[in-house]
Amino acid sequence: MSHRVIYRFSWVGLTRRLVLAMAFVCLASLVKAQINTGRIDGTVRDASEAVVPEARVSVTNDATGAVTSAQSSAAGDYVVNFLAPGTYHVLVEKQGFQRNVMSGVVVNAGGITRVDSNLTLGQMQQAVQVAANPLTVATETSELSKTFDFKQIDQLPNIDRNPLYQMNLLPGANNDVGDRKSVV
Repeated sequence: MSHRVIYRFSWVGLTRRLVLAMAFVCLASLVKAQINTGRIDGTVRDASEAVVPEARVSVTNDATGAVTSAQSSAAGDYVVNFLAPGTYHVLVEKQGFQRNVMSGVVVNAGGITRVDSNLTLGQMQQAVQVAANPLTVATETSELSKTFDFKQIDQLPNIDRNPLYQMNLLPGANNDVGDRKSVV
Protein backbone atom coordinates (compact mmCIF):
# COMPACT_ATOMS: atom_id res chain seq x y z
CA MET A 1 0.00 0.00 0.00
CA SER A 2 1.63 3.19 -1.16
CA HIS A 3 0.60 6.59 0.07
CA ARG A 4 1.17 9.39 -2.28
CA VAL A 5 1.39 12.95 -1.05
CA ILE A 6 0.34 15.54 -3.52
CA TYR A 7 1.33 19.13 -2.92
CA ARG A 8 -0.72 21.74 -4.62
CA PHE A 9 0.56 25.14 -5.43
CA SER A 10 -1.75 27.83 -4.14
CA TRP A 11 -1.48 31.44 -5.26
CA VAL A 12 -3.79 32.46 -2.43
CA GLY A 13 -1.52 31.00 0.25
CA LEU A 14 1.59 32.50 -1.34
CA THR A 15 -0.02 35.91 -1.69
CA ARG A 16 -1.20 35.85 1.92
CA ARG A 17 2.29 34.98 3.18
CA LEU A 18 3.87 37.65 1.00
CA VAL A 19 1.47 40.33 2.24
CA LEU A 20 2.10 39.34 5.87
CA ALA A 21 5.88 39.42 5.35
CA MET A 22 5.72 42.87 3.73
CA ALA A 23 3.48 44.19 6.53
CA PHE A 24 5.92 42.86 9.13
CA VAL A 25 8.88 44.54 7.43
CA CYS A 26 7.03 47.88 7.10
CA LEU A 27 5.82 47.86 10.70
CA ALA A 28 9.19 46.78 12.06
CA SER A 29 10.79 49.90 10.61
CA LEU A 30 8.35 52.09 12.58
CA VAL A 31 9.20 50.56 15.95
CA LYS A 32 11.79 52.48 17.95
CA ALA A 33 14.21 50.59 20.14
CA GLN A 34 14.15 51.29 23.84
CA ILE A 35 17.23 53.22 24.86
CA ASN A 36 18.50 52.44 28.34
CA THR A 37 21.83 54.30 28.30
CA GLY A 38 22.89 57.91 28.02
CA ARG A 39 26.02 59.80 27.10
CA ILE A 40 28.21 62.66 28.21
CA ASP A 41 29.88 64.92 25.68
CA GLY A 42 31.62 68.26 25.74
CA THR A 43 34.58 70.37 24.70
CA VAL A 44 37.86 70.84 26.56
CA ARG A 45 39.27 74.38 26.43
CA ASP A 46 42.04 76.29 28.17
CA ALA A 47 41.86 79.68 29.91
CA SER A 48 42.19 81.53 26.58
CA GLU A 49 39.21 79.56 25.14
CA ALA A 50 41.51 77.60 22.79
CA VAL A 51 40.63 73.93 22.40
CA VAL A 52 42.78 71.36 24.19
CA PRO A 53 43.38 68.24 22.06
CA GLU A 54 44.24 64.82 23.50
CA ALA A 55 43.01 65.60 27.02
CA ARG A 56 42.07 62.52 29.02
CA VAL A 57 38.44 62.44 30.20
CA SER A 58 37.48 59.90 32.88
CA VAL A 59 33.82 59.43 33.81
CA THR A 60 33.14 57.56 37.08
CA ASN A 61 29.74 56.24 38.16
CA ASP A 62 29.20 57.35 41.76
CA ALA A 63 27.06 54.29 42.62
CA THR A 64 29.21 51.53 41.10
CA GLY A 65 32.66 53.09 40.76
CA ALA A 66 32.83 52.01 37.10
CA VAL A 67 35.21 54.22 35.12
CA THR A 68 34.85 54.97 31.40
CA SER A 69 37.58 56.95 29.66
CA ALA A 70 37.82 58.95 26.46
CA GLN A 71 40.23 61.36 24.83
CA SER A 72 39.43 64.74 23.33
CA SER A 73 39.82 65.07 19.58
CA ALA A 74 41.92 67.62 17.68
CA ALA A 75 38.90 69.95 17.94
CA GLY A 76 38.79 69.45 21.74
CA ASP A 77 35.53 67.49 21.62
CA TYR A 78 34.91 64.24 23.48
CA VAL A 79 32.05 61.73 23.74
CA VAL A 80 31.54 59.04 26.38
CA ASN A 81 28.77 56.67 25.25
CA PHE A 82 26.77 53.83 26.80
CA LEU A 83 26.53 55.16 30.36
CA ALA A 84 23.93 53.67 32.70
CA PRO A 85 21.52 56.24 34.15
CA GLY A 86 22.86 57.71 37.37
CA THR A 87 25.15 60.32 38.89
CA TYR A 88 28.75 60.64 37.71
CA HIS A 89 31.83 62.73 38.29
CA VAL A 90 33.98 63.76 35.34
CA LEU A 91 37.76 64.17 35.59
CA VAL A 92 39.57 66.04 32.79
CA GLU A 93 43.38 66.10 32.75
CA LYS A 94 46.23 66.98 30.41
CA GLN A 95 49.95 67.34 31.01
CA GLY A 96 50.79 70.96 31.93
CA PHE A 97 47.24 71.74 33.14
CA GLN A 98 45.47 71.45 36.48
CA ARG A 99 42.98 68.61 36.81
CA ASN A 100 39.35 69.63 36.49
CA VAL A 101 36.80 67.55 38.43
CA MET A 102 33.04 68.04 37.95
CA SER A 103 30.78 66.13 40.33
CA GLY A 104 27.05 65.59 40.42
CA VAL A 105 26.70 65.07 36.67
CA VAL A 106 23.35 63.35 36.06
CA VAL A 107 22.91 61.01 33.08
CA ASN A 108 19.39 59.94 32.07
CA ALA A 109 18.38 57.07 29.80
CA GLY A 110 18.43 58.25 26.20
CA GLY A 111 19.81 61.62 27.29
CA ILE A 112 22.84 63.62 26.26
CA THR A 113 24.49 65.55 29.07
CA ARG A 114 26.88 68.28 27.97
CA VAL A 115 29.88 68.87 30.25
CA ASP A 116 32.37 71.43 28.93
CA SER A 117 35.67 71.79 30.77
CA ASN A 118 38.02 74.76 31.12
CA LEU A 119 41.57 73.79 32.09
CA THR A 120 43.97 76.24 33.67
CA LEU A 121 47.76 76.10 33.45
CA GLY A 122 49.48 74.44 36.37
CA GLN A 123 50.67 71.12 37.68
CA MET A 124 48.54 67.98 37.41
CA GLN A 125 48.73 67.55 41.20
CA GLN A 126 46.59 70.66 41.58
CA ALA A 127 42.89 70.10 41.00
CA VAL A 128 39.96 72.40 40.35
CA GLN A 129 36.77 71.02 41.91
CA VAL A 130 33.49 72.08 40.30
CA ALA A 131 30.41 70.99 42.24
CA ALA A 132 27.78 72.70 40.10
CA ASN A 133 25.30 70.61 38.18
CA PRO A 134 25.71 71.20 34.42
CA LEU A 135 22.70 72.27 32.40
CA THR A 136 20.89 69.39 30.77
CA VAL A 137 19.75 71.28 27.70
CA ALA A 138 19.94 69.03 24.66
CA THR A 139 21.51 71.21 21.98
CA GLU A 140 22.41 68.26 19.74
CA THR A 141 18.89 66.94 19.20
CA SER A 142 15.30 68.15 19.36
CA GLU A 143 14.07 65.11 21.29
CA LEU A 144 12.32 65.57 24.62
CA SER A 145 12.74 62.94 27.30
CA LYS A 146 12.22 62.43 31.01
CA THR A 147 13.37 59.71 33.37
CA PHE A 148 10.98 58.69 36.15
CA ASP A 149 12.36 56.76 39.09
CA PHE A 150 10.33 54.09 40.86
CA LYS A 151 9.34 56.40 43.72
CA GLN A 152 7.93 59.03 41.35
CA ILE A 153 5.93 56.45 39.40
CA ASP A 154 4.57 54.97 42.62
CA GLN A 155 3.51 58.39 43.96
CA LEU A 156 1.81 59.63 40.79
CA PRO A 157 -1.96 59.09 40.66
CA ASN A 158 -2.89 56.47 38.10
CA ILE A 159 -6.53 55.38 38.18
CA ASP A 160 -6.26 52.69 35.50
CA ARG A 161 -2.83 51.43 36.70
CA ASN A 162 -1.76 51.92 33.10
CA PRO A 163 2.03 52.38 32.89
CA LEU A 164 1.65 54.46 29.72
CA TYR A 165 -0.28 57.11 31.65
CA GLN A 166 2.96 58.79 32.75
CA MET A 167 3.85 59.32 29.09
CA ASN A 168 1.16 62.02 28.92
CA LEU A 169 3.01 63.98 31.62
CA LEU A 170 6.02 64.56 29.37
CA PRO A 171 6.44 67.88 27.59
CA GLY A 172 5.27 67.67 23.99
CA ALA A 173 3.34 64.41 24.49
CA ASN A 174 -0.05 64.31 22.79
CA ASN A 175 -2.53 61.50 23.27
CA ASP A 176 -5.14 63.06 20.97
CA VAL A 177 -5.93 61.08 17.82
CA GLY A 178 -6.71 64.22 15.86
CA ASP A 179 -9.82 65.91 14.61
CA ARG A 180 -12.70 63.46 14.49
CA LYS A 181 -14.69 65.53 12.00
CA SER A 182 -14.96 64.08 8.56
CA VAL A 183 -13.73 66.10 5.62
CA VAL A 184 -16.25 66.47 2.81
